[in-house]
Amino acid sequence: MKTYYQCEICGRDYNKMEDAKECEDRPKVVVPPIGVIFGNATTDTFYRGITFATADNMTREGHSLHEMLWACRDNHGDSIGKERCGSNFWNGFEGKDAPDPKHPTFKRLVLAIEDQGIKPQVWNGKKVVSLAEFLKEHKK
Repeated sequence: MKTYYQCEICGRDYNKMEDAKECEDRPKVVVPPIGVIFGNATTDTFYRGITFATADNMTREGHSLHEMLWACRDNHGDSIGKERCGSNFWNGFEGKDAPDPKHPTFKRLVLAIEDQGIKPQVWNGKKVVSLAEFLKEHKK
C-alpha cells in the first residue's frame, strides 16, 4: 500500500511529505478589498473600452482565488450591482493598468460602486489609493 501526502490548502496529493509541505508553504493570494477600480479602457488590448473593479464573492480554491469583477464597457453593456464578470484566477493587481479617470466607463463604475455604499479605491499602476488621491494625481 502506497502512502500519499496531501497539501492541507489545495488537497493535491504527493508521494513525498516534503513536496506536500512545499505546496502548503506557497503563498496564498490575498483577497482584495471590494471596490478597487483598475482598467484597460484606453490601452490597446482585448479589454479596450472596459474599466473593472473588484467585487464581492471572490472564492478561494486552494492557493488561488476565482476573480469576481464589476465591469463597465463601452459597447457590450455593464456588469455592475448584482451582475458580475470574471472566470479567471485572481493574481493581484500587479500587471494590471491604472484606469483613465476621464473615460466614461470609469465615471459610471465610480457611481455604481458609490450607489452600493462602497467607498471606491483605485489601482494607480503601483498601489491601491483612495479615489480622491487618484484624481489628485491625474490633475497634474
